[in-house]
Amino acid sequence: MLDRFWEVLGYVFALNEEAFRIATTVPAGRRLALLVVLLAGLSQGIGQSIILFVNQVRPARFALSLGINAVLFAFGFLALVLSTWLVTLAPWSQSLPLGQLVTVLGAAYAPLLFAFSGALPYLGVPILNVLSVWHLLAMVVGFGAIANLGIGNAFSYVALGWILLQVLQTTVGRPVASLGKRIANRAAGVDLVTNRRDLADSYRDRLAETPTRWQEEFTQRISAFNQGDVVAKGAGAPPA
Repeated sequence: MLDRFWEVLGYVFALNEEAFRIATTVPAGRRLALLVVLLAGLSQGIGQSIILFVNQVRPARFALSLGINAVLFAFGFLALVLSTWLVTLAPWSQSLPLGQLVTVLGAAYAPLLFAFSGALPYLGVPILNVLSVWHLLAMVVGFGAIANLGIGNAFSYVALGWILLQVLQTTVGRPVASLGKRIANRAAGVDLVTNRRDLADSYRDRLAETPTRWQEEFTQRISAFNQGDVVAKGAGAPPA
């Protein structure tokens, strides 16, 4: 079963429509699709680990934060699935089972398994852009495969689902987003700075502080050494 699913996942990378149809028939395919999403979330967390480094998160909390971020990533995926499913309930649309959407859209997250490469200098951002487009195409192809729709119509469903998700996130989803942020901060043990400009400023400030801290520590050690030397001389000096 597991070998069959990973074989199907290989064809998903190739954007093969039949692979998405087969994925919905694999036993435990839904759970395996959710596993793909969790691993993609973990990979993305590793790719964005610079945020945890800059925020000086401790090693144990670092690992915990990666796990929590993967779970929050999976909840974001489920929200996208739900919003897309709500679009299929409209009178003019084609209805699809929620379980099939979970399997197909989850399998479409396969390209994001390589999101950890976003940590690469210079190449990270271009690679992430390619993976994002690949992921979008996989969702469109997968949706079209199980709904028997062309690429254009399938794209409209996926796009409407994404737009609906944005609307929900900026309205009724605000408390949920706030809760997710609090959970992430609690796992990290600090209030995480995630804005790029704020991260850059924080990193520059830390670099600027490093020479000062080093100089202070060096001065303190020299002072302590000199004091110890004076004490030693005073104790061992012969009387005049």
